[in-house]
Amino acid sequence: MIVAVATEGDEELGTTVETDDFPVSFTLKTNTNYKKEVTYSDIKGQTVELPIGTYEVVSHTPGEMGKQMSTPYYKGSNELTVTKEATQQAEVICTMQNSRIAVVYPKEFQDEFSEWTITVDDGTGNVLKFIYDKEHTNLNPDAIYWAIAENCASISISIKATTKSGASVSE
Repeated sequence: MIVAVATEGDEELGTTVETDDFPVSFTLKTNTNYKKEVTYSDIKGQTVELPIGTYEVVSHTPGEMGKQMSTPYYKGSNELTVTKEATQQAEVICTMQNSRIAVVYPKEFQDEFSEWTITVDDGTGNVLKFIYDKEHTNLNPDAIYWAIAENCASISISIKATTKSGASVSE
């Protein structure tokens, strides 16, 4: 069994992220009641007029990040100070906030076992299960984008399997 984890720097992902639909919010730090929200496509190549002040500029993948997703979730922020009669620019670099988890079953593994459950646990109740049995027959499960808890000290991987001769194996 091979468990592969990919993060934002992994070139194997081989994808380009389209950011036009990413929401962008400008929140005035001295008055969090003032907030301007647009999409990146609304402001790309444009000037956004804001009152004088210091802002937190945040952009991310549309929607909320879940503990387990079928797509990566990107987010970034930066500070922007707006002064009188000057044009400022804020660069927000969005990085992947979840990790890509994929399981690949080598031929030797498939030849040895008839069914299995592989559990990946970050210790916070956020658990992934990869199951292969009579009901679950997908040998090529889709990758899952997993939000590992910030306070996670370790990740455990366990397997419960049955060999083709009927013996139970746990590790």
